[in-house]
Amino acid sequence: MVFRDQIAKTFSHIARALKVSKHGERPLARIVQVVREHFRAEACSLHEFRKRAVTLVATDQRYASQDQCQRGVEGATQAPMIDLVVKKKESVFSQETAVVPLVYQEKVVGVLTLQRSQLHGFDLSEKKFLEFIALQLAGAIQSLTIAERAK
Repeated sequence: MVFRDQIAKTFSHIARALKVSKHGERPLARIVQVVREHFRAEACSLHEFRKRAVTLVATDQRYASQDQCQRGVEGATQAPMIDLVVKKKESVFSQETAVVPLVYQEKVVGVLTLQRSQLHGFDLSEKKFLEFIALQLAGAIQSLTIAERAK
């Protein structure tokens, strides 16, 4: 029951972020923050896949400085796991990392990554929830990415 309440709360926060942004809010940044907090991860990043390139569009990380945050993002962007996920359209999980494709109209439009500092892995319910989030948000994130790029 508690797990279902957490899922409902997370979706409620995501739904609010997807509403029309006010005062320069960045809904994609809020979404990755909500996902990172839900999974108690050290970092959550959203990467757009376009023209055979992966580009960071939003990140939320628990690093002491912006330099450390950027170094962490660059490392994650270059990860072979992201390439594998984009090619196979399937999630990849390790003890500390989850890389989940965002598939819209049978195309990978992005990748959601989570990194944890503790090596306890992702259990089956967490994997399924992450994949469900990715499935539900792929179209919305595609639209939001286009809207944010236009600003």
